[in-house]
Amino acid sequence: MLPRATIPAGPIVLREPVPEDAEARVRACADPLIVRFRPRIPAPYTREDAPAHITETAPGFWSGGGASFAIADAASGAWLGDCSLKPPDSRGAEIGYLVAPWARGRGVASAAVRALAEWAFAQGLHRVSIFAEVENPASQRVAMAAGFRHEGLLKDASPLRDGRYADLVAFARLAGDPGEPQRSYLPDLPGGELTDGVVRLAPLTMDDVDAYQEMAAEPDSYVHSVPPEPPPREHTEHRCRYTATWWRASGPS
Repeated sequence: MLPRATIPAGPIVLREPVPEDAEARVRACADPLIVRFRPRIPAPYTREDAPAHITETAPGFWSGGGASFAIADAASGAWLGDCSLKPPDSRGAEIGYLVAPWARGRGVASAAVRALAEWAFAQGLHRVSIFAEVENPASQRVAMAAGFRHEGLLKDASPLRDGRYADLVAFARLAGDPGEPQRSYLPDLPGGELTDGVVRLAPLTMDDVDAYQEMAAEPDSYVHSVPPEPPPREHTEHRCRYTATWWRASGPS
């Protein structure tokens, strides 16, 4: 069983959840990105759910051999998110995390993940993994910034709220790895786009499926394709869904 600890990580600290975190958790878990990418969290998330995490879910990680921390501001102690380590098995352990919307863009998640991984190695674990949805580039950036290397893809590996399944991108760090931040195959665009004031270039997302399919169905678009015909819609959906992952990890395969 892992020892309970407080883990300093520069401007943040990993500590055990406390009842005072409840109000911030409720506000954060109403965030659309948390609702979208953390399907096991109740939606809507109520004031009754937050105490259950603090008194049942988090202690359950510890009693099962894992660890569950609140990410807190080192100066004020204010709750900024969660970072947990699933109970280890012969293949190591998996890290999961979420960050409140008001704490994003400051390196909070990558600092927490790096600190938790290094603490886990200090406890004798040999391998730590992270799994991020293909449509969640922010989570993929966190893993790479914390020194985790891209390892591959798990098809239909994560159940969604509507009964479908999402593909996951696998990342891992070994105890002997240097832990240096990993570079993306392509650099992020400044502000997420390039523009000359007339046109805007940005990575494809699922919001672009209809427009891309309409463009690809124009004869002038597909006449020089092999075969010279419009792509099936599922191919367009695949392209838009995977663009963020290809951007990080060496393009289509």
